[in-house]
Amino acid sequence: ATTEIYTTKNKFFSKHELERHIGAPFFTKNIISMDSEDPLYKKKRKALSGAFFKNKVEKMTMSVKEEILRTFRELQAEGAEVTKDLNRLTCHIQSVLIVSILVGQKYAQMKVPHIDMATGEKSELTIPDYMAQMIEDLTYRFNANPLLMMFPSLFEIPIFTVDHRFFANSKTIRAAIEDIVEKRKAGEAAEGLTSSDDTLDLVGMLLADPSYTSNDEIVDDIIVMFLAGSQTIQMATTNFITNMIEHPEMLKRFRAETEPLMERVKDDIMNKMTMEEADNLDFTKMAYMETLRRNPSIPVSSTNIMTKPCTISGVSMKPGDPFFISMDDIQNDSKQWIRPSEFLPDRFDPSHELYKRPDGGKRHPQAFNSFLGGQRVCLGKTFAEMTLRFTLPLYFHFFDFEWSKEEQKTKRPVVQMMAPQLIKIPLVLKTRNKVE
Repeated sequence: ATTEIYTTKNKFFSKHELERHIGAPFFTKNIISMDSEDPLYKKKRKALSGAFFKNKVEKMTMSVKEEILRTFRELQAEGAEVTKDLNRLTCHIQSVLIVSILVGQKYAQMKVPHIDMATGEKSELTIPDYMAQMIEDLTYRFNANPLLMMFPSLFEIPIFTVDHRFFANSKTIRAAIEDIVEKRKAGEAAEGLTSSDDTLDLVGMLLADPSYTSNDEIVDDIIVMFLAGSQTIQMATTNFITNMIEHPEMLKRFRAETEPLMERVKDDIMNKMTMEEADNLDFTKMAYMETLRRNPSIPVSSTNIMTKPCTISGVSMKPGDPFFISMDDIQNDSKQWIRPSEFLPDRFDPSHELYKRPDGGKRHPQAFNSFLGGQRVCLGKTFAEMTLRFTLPLYFHFFDFEWSKEEQKTKRPVVQMMAPQLIKIPLVLKTRNKVE
């Protein structure tokens, strides 16, 4: 079915109208939910894809390294051994990274008033933490108001207290982002970026693109690019770390590959740790791909449709018929993967026997499906791969990770998007090498 959806009938592959309302009023008219046949879709997708061209990604790596080293330095200042919620930690780090790249580093510390969805308590959150919290708030609203899934028209109408709080928070964060857009329009420089290119961050790029005609359009796509560039990577990072704790033999192989690199660059990580160096980390790439295969950050796609009458894998589909793609099932298919429940990075090595199907044949090209495909492939795919190759060696160079609870040794905690609540994963972090 995926061959037809992603290739032969891909021009008819689109998103259900429901997806244009499900995040309202936090985000609505965005590139991810836009109809594939909308004349602006390809123009906007091209503009957003340009944010992750290799030359821009190379410049982004400086911001990535700077932010993660700053955070690790602060962690080590708390003590040589600290217990932290790994899920919160990786969420915060990735949120700061992506906000810095979307709107500029100086706004990563800007605070905005937030209302707690459960208690109504008021506090202030930085823009990165606010954006991450809004994803939790969206899930909380779904669980607190069951009418939403029965009557999708209610997404844009506040009924209960929880809805009013979500609407208030949405209005606040959108206003904060729009204020940044207005400042950039007025000529404010994209400060904090390690480049003189004022269009390196996404705000600058979208302001320069004629297909974006309003602030609302820019704000919507900044928010959805935050989702695309933070959640998948954050969850993959968390699951990668717990996989390595669970499989010390794989951690030994990972460090055998990454530590020589870290030894070469340790006196000047900012300038010596380059994309060329990271591109040579073959086992690292296999290990994070296996992490995404075994525990996809997004286990099931959003609601899809075909825009023309189609027959997909023998099933007749009318325009508008909703369907989902289960990445979790595809990537754990015992007909495509040898021992799919096991963590085996070698299955991504073309020279290894695990690279084949159990019957010895060649695996289906879409058997690994974490980023969808065709004209709806994840916009943040290149950024995700770059970020993981840079950040994972840094996590394990500066820290050792250990379980903090006995039950974690028998049941590894796993995180995936849209879980009812953010899973807490308390881990012991021991300083391995000091951040200078």
